[in-house]
Amino acid sequence: MDVPFIVAWLAIIFAKSAGWLYFGRFVIGVSTGSFCVVAPMYISEIAETSIRGTLGTLFQLLLTFGILLVYLIGAVVSWTTLSVLCLTVPIALFIGMLMLPETPTYLLKKGRRGDAALSL
Repeated sequence: MDVPFIVAWLAIIFAKSAGWLYFGRFVIGVSTGSFCVVAPMYISEIAETSIRGTLGTLFQLLLTFGILLVYLIGAVVSWTTLSVLCLTVPIALFIGMLMLPETPTYLLKKGRRGDAALSL
C-alpha cells in the first residue's frame, strides 16, 4: 500500500520536468484515495467493538491534522525539502505495517480458523 506513495514522492523529489511532478501528484492522489478506503476497513476489522467508532474518527482527524501540518511546514521550507519530509511518512508506515496482525476475515479466507479465532 505504501509503495506507490514512496515511488510518487521519489518522482517528485527527483523531477526534472513538470511531467514528473504531475505524475507524482497523480499517483499520490490515487494512493491517498485508496488508503482512505483500506485503512478504515482494516481498523474496523481488527478493533474491538467498543473503540471501533473512536478509531474511525481518529483516522479522519489525524489525516486532517497531517494536511494542516504539511501546509504549515510548507510555508517555511522549500518544496523539495517538504517532499523529502513527506517521503519519511510512507517509509515509516511501510516498516510499521510489517508488524500489524492479519485480520480475522483474511485468516478465514485462507482457511486458518484457529488463527482467526485467536486474533479475535
